[in-house]
Amino acid sequence: MFTGFFYGIVAAFLWSLTNIIDKYLTERHAGDGNVWGIVVLSCFFPACLLPIAYSLTPIETEFRYAIILLTAGALMVAWIFFYLKALTEDDTSVVMTILVLAPFFSLLFSAIVLGEWLTHIQLIAGALLICGSLIVSYQREQGTVNMKLIGYALAASVVMGLMHTLFKFSTVEHSFWISVFWRSLGMVLVGSVLVCTIKSIRDRFFHFLVHYIKKGMVLNSTNESLTLAGDTVFGFAILLAPIALIQTTEAYQPIFIIITTFLLSRLGFSVAVESYDKKTLLLRGLGIAFVLGGSTLMVLYT
Repeated sequence: MFTGFFYGIVAAFLWSLTNIIDKYLTERHAGDGNVWGIVVLSCFFPACLLPIAYSLTPIETEFRYAIILLTAGALMVAWIFFYLKALTEDDTSVVMTILVLAPFFSLLFSAIVLGEWLTHIQLIAGALLICGSLIVSYQREQGTVNMKLIGYALAASVVMGLMHTLFKFSTVEHSFWISVFWRSLGMVLVGSVLVCTIKSIRDRFFHFLVHYIKKGMVLNSTNESLTLAGDTVFGFAILLAPIALIQTTEAYQPIFIIITTFLLSRLGFSVAVESYDKKTLLLRGLGIAFVLGGSTLMVLYT
């Protein structure tokens, strides 16, 4: 179980790097809030995994499991959309702190799909996660909670919790690479359907390719490589321990983000610098403390 938890932390670090790049991409190439160009490109990148997975193991599975894993791929696309929309609303560390709600939804879906019911301690942990998310999303200048941010992040958390539950449900019956193949194929198919059937998304995708072909493609390729590496490590991790426990390692992402962006900004790199004034840091630190507390309870009682 410790090995799985360690893999989860490694995945969290890799994903924290992708979060920083995603924030840069959304600020530079989706300033109007339209993230479909990045979403579609992210759908097509997993195509490189298809021949790798196919060469590693025979792609043989029951029809129902193939459908479940294709659905998991479609859910991954939905997660990318909600996640990128959330990034347009606030700092990266704030968004990723709220996305730590995903383990709570993993517990809910595990109870429904696998019959793993929640304990009172796990419900308390979920309440702490929710409270922490509300605190970090609080906009001190306006004196309000950013409800659009909460909505996007909540949707992303629900989708991610369901996606991981379906992935594990199918993978325990087959090899890891079979599941990777079908989930990746699901993402590619969704991207193809979006481009072929919706003109506004197709136009946005081609506009992204034409205008940002150099820097955008390089950054997105680097980003997707890190994402796939993190997804692969995380995929192994959830096979070694309960999903909700492994997902609590995502609570470390905001910490990795704050440290990395601070160091990069001091080294002269152009990154989306987090809000560092004392009052904001104190408020967000309190919210992160709630999240870490809820995550710790889940680790100890899952």
